[in-house]
Amino acid sequence: MTQSNTPQVIKSQRTPFPKAFYVANTMEIFERLSWYGIYTFLAVYLTSSKGLGLEPQQQSLIMGIGTFLVYIVPVFAGALADRFGYKTMFIAAFLILVPGYYLLGQAESFLSFFIFFLMVAIGGGMFKPVVTGTVGRSTDETNRGLGFGIFYMMVNIGGALGPIVAQWIKGNLGWSWAFSMAAIWIAINFIPAIFFYQDPVKESKEKNTKTISQVLVEMQQVLGNARLALFVVPALTLCALKAGKVFNTNELLISFGILIAVSIVWNLLASKKTDAPWYLQKIRLGNKPFVIYLLILSGFWTVYNQIFYSFPLYVQHYVDSSDLIRTAESTGNKSFVNYLTGIKTETLTQDIIAVAEQVESSDSTNDAEEKVQRAYILLSELQIKVPKEEILPALAEVEQADKKVREQLEVLFKGSSGYRFAEFRSVLVALSNELVTDNVSDLSIQARAGEKLRELDINIPQSQVVEILRAIKNATDTASKYAVKWEQLYKQVDPQTILVLEFLAIVFFQVLISHFISRWQPLPILVVGTAILSFGLWVGGFSHMLVFGGFFAATSVIIFALGEIVTSPKSQEYVASFAPRENVGMYMGYYFVSIALGNLFAGILSGSLYDSLVIQAGSPNLFWSVFGGLGLLTAVAFLIFNRTMVHQLASNEESEIDSKEDIATQSC
Repeated sequence: MTQSNTPQVIKSQRTPFPKAFYVANTMEIFERLSWYGIYTFLAVYLTSSKGLGLEPQQQSLIMGIGTFLVYIVPVFAGALADRFGYKTMFIAAFLILVPGYYLLGQAESFLSFFIFFLMVAIGGGMFKPVVTGTVGRSTDETNRGLGFGIFYMMVNIGGALGPIVAQWIKGNLGWSWAFSMAAIWIAINFIPAIFFYQDPVKESKEKNTKTISQVLVEMQQVLGNARLALFVVPALTLCALKAGKVFNTNELLISFGILIAVSIVWNLLASKKTDAPWYLQKIRLGNKPFVIYLLILSGFWTVYNQIFYSFPLYVQHYVDSSDLIRTAESTGNKSFVNYLTGIKTETLTQDIIAVAEQVESSDSTNDAEEKVQRAYILLSELQIKVPKEEILPALAEVEQADKKVREQLEVLFKGSSGYRFAEFRSVLVALSNELVTDNVSDLSIQARAGEKLRELDINIPQSQVVEILRAIKNATDTASKYAVKWEQLYKQVDPQTILVLEFLAIVFFQVLISHFISRWQPLPILVVGTAILSFGLWVGGFSHMLVFGGFFAATSVIIFALGEIVTSPKSQEYVASFAPRENVGMYMGYYFVSIALGNLFAGILSGSLYDSLVIQAGSPNLFWSVFGGLGLLTAVAFLIFNRTMVHQLASNEESEIDSKEDIATQSC
């Protein structure tokens, strides 16, 4: 999200930016509006009973693998863009992204959502190298610093506005419209891509154009050979499948044992010659110090991604943010308060009826304490945190009133499909809201109900219509009584709104902080920034214990953002400081592998740990301590790396250059 480039020495005469530069920046804003518009609420949507209702392990698996692809696909998409043209690649990316975003809102299962999210990830990965490549080729040494500064400002403006707009759409129109809006943002990009964008002039075709085979050669030079990939990729896949509960522990251990045994035997039979065909080679790392640096940096990104993977769930389920609501109410702006919560009384009423039915009718929750906890979580997903002692009596009253409705409907529609039952009930709920006995006669209600039901090919005796409507009205009034009370007393801030603070902090403080830290070397700043980010995440884990939990959570997000502002640009500057001079661009490209791995590791770890430590053990502090500790270990690892391995990079430069031709020969 936040990125920067090392300042360049600016000549007296700055070259004007070409049209392609401005068009690319415009498209970047709309692409970020789409991505961060949904990404900030994705964890909540995937696990919420009003969303897909998935388990945390499944949610983190979807987000981890999907975002992993976002940062791996550019490695190959950049080569395709060089071959087929940037404009063609833009249009191809949008053709994948538009249906991908739209279909996310239509998905109803883990598998369908996962497939559509992979579409979005691939489309986003195709877009990423083309837009940054356009900025790179549209600038020179006189304006490159300013050009990338403008570009990354557009990234964060889109990142800030996307969640703000999506929050309003989600609250007023529903989840599916938020996904549809993301598709619309991308569709708008067809206009500048088709009518205004022109491929920037290439400096040298031989220098800048890379084929897929050349990309594979570079990957072997920098990361490792194909044998290494054949071990690492299956290993990561097995871990991801275990995290998503596709495999159990025994199956994972057996699969790992087979993978390790095959790799050892294969290695023993392989040739020691470096010029042997890839399948006869032993497992070999590329630039070992650089690979280790990427692995250390992936620890930072693993911690960083918890702000999207786990923090929204924690805030929604455990943090009382009513202090933020009271502050917002003191402004007298009711619309602002409604925006922060996303609550609509009419919708909340029906949701309370659904919660009451789930909790009171479930055979799996006979224990009162379990019922209270389940109801508390379900109500938290509606942005209300009701004191636990109030929950069961209220839901029992609502359930008793609603039970009479269900009993009458079940008699009338015995044997009907659940869909028809729900459709019929929704019609009757709408009609029951018009039931005011002192000015609407029973006959008029019967006539109106009969007309509506006939439109749905539903025929029931007219004499029973009003009786059912009165039962529904009674259940609705009972639930509405609690909806009004709970909304007034216990409403909460939507977690997505709190996450917006991170983007806003970056927009306001990035330039100032980047200028301030520019006087220091990258490594000390990397250590400090990682520690700040980890501290912000760790202290945020105490929010559920405080009366002012909302303010504390919001403050921790801002501290977290400051750590990101400090670390992200310096992590790239550090790569540029030790990469071989003639291969700086290549190494900077593979820097993003660390972000990809960080997303994958976050997906593997966060879901299972959240389930075991937060949901099962009821210890959010321990969960955040684990990731805070991982951040501190990453900071220490940076120090060790700088003392023990950086000197090896210089000696590797010559050997890498000498071996490049050999690798190319082996790949052919």
